[in-house]
Amino acid sequence: MDSALFVQALGAFFAIMNPFIALPMFLALTSGYDHARQRRTSLRVVVYSAV
Repeated sequence: MDSALFVQALGAFFAIMNPFIALPMFLALTSGYDHARQRRTSLRVVVYSAV
């Protein structure tokens, strides 16, 4: 795999799924959840995003 293509794809994914914008939105949407449920939900989001 070409390393330049990999860096471009990684940059595109970071721009689309910007964690600095998504984190406050996630915390606002899950503010009523306890910590265990927030953790399960965050792991599901990470797995679904990776797939």
